[in-house]
Amino acid sequence: MIKWNKLLFGAALILSCGVHVAGAKKVRQETPVLQSAHEIQLTQRTTSTGKKKVSEKTRDRYFSDSAFVGNSVGLGLKYYFDSKGKGYLGGPVMLVQGCYSFANDKQSHSKYQIGYRGRKYKAKDAIAAAKVKRVFINMGTNDLWKPAAQTYEDYVDYIEGIRKKNPKVVIFIESTTPMCNSRQKKYLNNSAINELNRRMKGYCEKHRDMYYIDISTPLKDSKGGLQGKYASDGYVHMTYAGYKVWTETVVKFVDKLILKEQEASDAVKQAAKSKTPEDYAKAQSLVKTLKAGQKKDELKKKLSGIETTVSPQTSETY
Repeated sequence: MIKWNKLLFGAALILSCGVHVAGAKKVRQETPVLQSAHEIQLTQRTTSTGKKKVSEKTRDRYFSDSAFVGNSVGLGLKYYFDSKGKGYLGGPVMLVQGCYSFANDKQSHSKYQIGYRGRKYKAKDAIAAAKVKRVFINMGTNDLWKPAAQTYEDYVDYIEGIRKKNPKVVIFIESTTPMCNSRQKKYLNNSAINELNRRMKGYCEKHRDMYYIDISTPLKDSKGGLQGKYASDGYVHMTYAGYKVWTETVVKFVDKLILKEQEASDAVKQAAKSKTPEDYAKAQSLVKTLKAGQKKDELKKKLSGIETTVSPQTSETY
């Protein structure tokens, strides 16, 4: 039975493509070999920070309003989610497509654009159609057919298009995953992947409602390449064991974010209720630590409504 399961999964993934190796139109086919059932179990634990925890219900609600965008590497993540059963992690929208790239996204009516409910879309339009509040993007593998600096510019154009069409969506950039050292190429190699990730991390730090999640580091071996146990094809695609690590990393990041925002929100509520300088100062301090964006703006507005009821000494710029 396990042997047949491997063949069925392989047949599904054979439709997904690998990476561009020479130019925007040249594509290499790769067929991942997935692992047996005992390797794909993910225990969904409740994450805690101190005494507070994120419940599975709260987490699922967060991801249910989200979409994951990506190429064939992301398509593998969809298959991993599917293997966990309907509604796993809240049932996020999976906007993933084999051979998908920035170049394909710009084309009109390309069969390699991402699909949503039977139609092909550019990413910005698919996200708008799905009406999600947040999006997790993993790109770059199919786009490093030229120097990382140029791929970064393409990534920025891609993100700016999404932001213009979806001004309120919160964007999470999942780092481009490493590849096996033995299959590195002129432009697609781990050094270039690392450079692209450094640039994207810096970009996220400078922009509102954007977060960078390092899913790459826990997947690397001692030489910086994709660990053998996580490689399904000896190239760029991964086993379910690798997707388990990916998922756990994203969940841990999101749980911490949920707790941090909730702590600040609770503090603002307490300050509004008590109207004491001490509670106001605590709330202000916690709000100040939040990433610039809609949530921070919302809490700052609420704080401004109670500023005149507390001691002026507690007010500061943030």
